Amino acid sequence: MDRGIPIIVYAARMCVVLGVAALLASASGCNTDKPSQPSTAPLAAFSGSPTTGQQPLTVAFTDQSTGTVSGWDWSFGDGDVSIEENPSHTYTTEGDFSVSLVVSGPAGTDTMTRVDYITASVAPLPVNDTVTITSDTVSAGDTAEVLINLINPDSAVASFTIFLRSADPGIVYDTASVLTPRFPSVGMIWQTARHDTLDLMSVIAFITLTGTQVPIAPGSGPIMSIRYAVDASVAPGVYAIDTSSILLLPNTDPVQISYESGLFLPRLHFVPGQIVVR
Repeated sequence: MDRGIPIIVYAARMCVVLGVAALLASASGCNTDKPSQPSTAPLAAFSGSPTTGQQPLTVAFTDQSTGTVSGWDWSFGDGDVSIEENPSHTYTTEGDFSVSLVVSGPAGTDTMTRVDYITASVAPLPVNDTVTITSDTVSAGDTAEVLINLINPDSAVASFTIFLRSADPGIVYDTASVLTPRFPSVGMIWQTARHDTLDLMSVIAFITLTGTQVPIAPGSGPIMSIRYAVDASVAPGVYAIDTSSILLLPNTDPVQISYESGLFLPRLHFVPGQIVVR
């Protein structure tokens, strides 16, 4: 055998792409890349929790979109936006808010909008102020009188405003007068005239004495009386005196109160009264 002639042996390489063998195949130069999958069109979807509560209300939003998504564009309905996939947002004002999500990817974009999806309400007042209107029973053609009671145990009241409407146009605002039990002395009250087209009257009480404002001291009891003229044509029945059907300016309530310290609280617990016609 002639040892001077070299013998070259070519070893065939075989790639097995299974489990650990895939790593060996990759190290030996085998191509183990899988075929790329085609992009699919995105379909926007999302949810939020909680969707209702008192402001400041923090809502966690979750993207539930399908398809190939690489971008998110959120609009929370109060002017704020986000490009996070699963953002959280805090609503600091009262209202109903519509939320939109635009998702995008290589195959296009899609949008979902949920109208009035989030409702943020005002937290209850830290005081237990209550306005209660009493009832009176009269015959048709007589004058009815109801008392407006105010419970304000925490702070002295500088001004008090109430808008009232009777359930029957034949029961109309007549006169108003200040009662004295809650005042250091007799005060004065200013009230608007009745609006015939709306059957609406308002009483705005700035309690004054010789030109100087006198606050309503904390406590419980009547602060004024309201008189109504009951027309002779009014049928027997029970007629409410309330604020429920009165439409005022936005963010304005039919019962308003300001305190001596300057704090203004438009929302109070209100108990309507009634006139019973015999």
